[in-house]
Amino acid sequence: MLHNINTILKFCITGRMRICTILLSGLFIAGCMPRGSMPTRYYIIDYPAEVQVDIEGPAPIQNSCLVNAVEIYPAYSTNQIAIRENTHEIRYFAFNQWAVRPEQSLTSIKIEFLKSHNIFQSLQTTALFAQADFTLETKVYHLEIVEENNKYLARLNLEYILKDNQTGQVMIDHRADRKSMLDERNLNLFAATISKMFIEELGIFSNSILSDLKYF
Repeated sequence: MLHNINTILKFCITGRMRICTILLSGLFIAGCMPRGSMPTRYYIIDYPAEVQVDIEGPAPIQNSCLVNAVEIYPAYSTNQIAIRENTHEIRYFAFNQWAVRPEQSLTSIKIEFLKSHNIFQSLQTTALFAQADFTLETKVYHLEIVEENNKYLARLNLEYILKDNQTGQVMIDHRADRKSMLDERNLNLFAATISKMFIEELGIFSNSILSDLKYF
């Protein structure tokens, strides 16, 4: 009888230990798992309606122009938003992305600007069967946040090129490497600042076109 009682007690103790082990294992696994996934935020480079660009001289020039899509350096051409933390080191935000690739956003802004300011007599946006007088190319070499002294700067390094389609000659070349301090470490401000700088430099480039090519 005593033997049977000891056997039962051993079974109960062993069973409880197994149950405790299972419970502790479950709590450990649960503790290692994230309590809630971080939501991804998406940002858009929109046409900056609040930015006023002064266009000087008569427009349009009496020529047609093929407007190529904006070319962006591969490190910045995806939906990932880049931040430069060292001279030759960048990383990408894990939970912040472009809703639309910068190539598409900036190309749309460029076309809208040229149309609304009537820079050329006519615009073409595809090379298929194009017979335009000029081709407008845009190259973006840097599109990034630069972190300095725990603050964010927006950087846009770009080049606008206007070529004569008959001769292949570069008629106007405008390049700018802009940095602008953000009031806050805020990616919404970063997107707005990028569009503002893009439009401002396009305005400078457009004034060069109207000034240099008015008698072309």
